[in-house]
Amino acid sequence: PFHRPLLVEISSSPPRVSGFTQPPGPTGAAAVPMKTEVRIWQVGVVSIMVRLPFEDLTLDELGRANDPTFETGKGLNAYAKEVCGDVQRSLGDLLIKPAPPHAPEAYTVFCITKLPEGVNAAFWRDAHGESIAALLSKTSDPKLLAPEQVVSALKVQIAFEKTDLVVMDWDCALVVDQKGYIEDVLNVLELANLQVEEFRVMDAQLDLHLEEAYELDKRRGLGRLRRSRKILRILRTIRVDFAKLSDQVDHIGKFIGDWYLARVYVGARERFHLEQWRRSVYDRLEHLDRLHSVVKSDIYEKRMLWMEATIVVLFLIDIVALLSKTLK
Repeated sequence: PFHRPLLVEISSSPPRVSGFTQPPGPTGAAAVPMKTEVRIWQVGVVSIMVRLPFEDLTLDELGRANDPTFETGKGLNAYAKEVCGDVQRSLGDLLIKPAPPHAPEAYTVFCITKLPEGVNAAFWRDAHGESIAALLSKTSDPKLLAPEQVVSALKVQIAFEKTDLVVMDWDCALVVDQKGYIEDVLNVLELANLQVEEFRVMDAQLDLHLEEAYELDKRRGLGRLRRSRKILRILRTIRVDFAKLSDQVDHIGKFIGDWYLARVYVGARERFHLEQWRRSVYDRLEHLDRLHSVVKSDIYEKRMLWMEATIVVLFLIDIVALLSKTLK
């Protein structure tokens, strides 16, 4: 019952990232080639994963990959939006109510599979805490960070063995696994980002419907009832999607089936404030339900008033007809 996206790897010549080079080889340092993967999710999200390899870099040097620039001068966000537009055009009529690609929500994950000989992930983390915090905070100089920011950046950490470590922040994460098992963690982080995007879209839709509901409250006439019914049908669809998404957020263990990855997800859920997003969507749904209940109640009360008035008029007509017969 879980999401299984369609994965497409872009086969055309990948752009090369300037200013971020591999260690000098026989021909000197060269711009790094980039690998691009596109995931198309059935819920209507396009996820673009850009992979940039590196070797023998310090944490300070690695920070330059936070916002890479291509040799063409184009930035990562512009490239991602361009790829998303190409994907949308290629899908064509398969899309239902497509929306134009908006500003990409970039999330950077630094994956390290090798540490200095004899150093495990826990010891390395303790020795480089400030530099890790600077990397996740996108700060060039670790010494500029306040102690509170270091604590905040390193707040959410997950580890299973001494050889692995996951540190998560709002828009950045560090994944260390000396055994090289990083793909599952990347998938979990991508899933959490997907859920944030789903909640954000629901929240934006409900904001629009709230505005409509306020305008509807000012209207009069039968069109008011028809519009109210249409909005309620849309809200029922959103409520079903919301219930499904909430079940995934609450019971991720039964979907993932791996307790360590479930712990990684719980950490991401805390970092991404998924509970606050869910509460925001839930509150808007409840508020809209109350607004439309008031509208329906108002409309039905007026209908009953008109029906009662009609009955009184008919009753008076009957009395007049009887009196006229009696007088004759």
